[in-house]
Amino acid sequence: MKMTNAFMIFVLVVVIATLLSNSNVLASSVNNKFGFDYCIRPCSTYFQSNFCYKMCTKDHYYSDGGCIGFIQDLQCCCKK
Repeated sequence: MKMTNAFMIFVLVVVIATLLSNSNVLASSVNNKFGFDYCIRPCSTYFQSNFCYKMCTKDHYYSDGGCIGFIQDLQCCCKK
């Protein structure tokens, strides 16, 4: 009987400690999944990925560049 009471107290302590703990401790920060470091300007029908790549690599000395994002607001972004 004492073993059952001790086990129940242990389970309740673990449950209460879990509920009261800060849940943000386990959350990770948001990382840029694309790895692009610097966004220069919006992309358009005239300014597309090939122009963005040339601007990033030749004018700004990055290793890569392209238009990324959702179709309605594509951005020319450069990668180190």
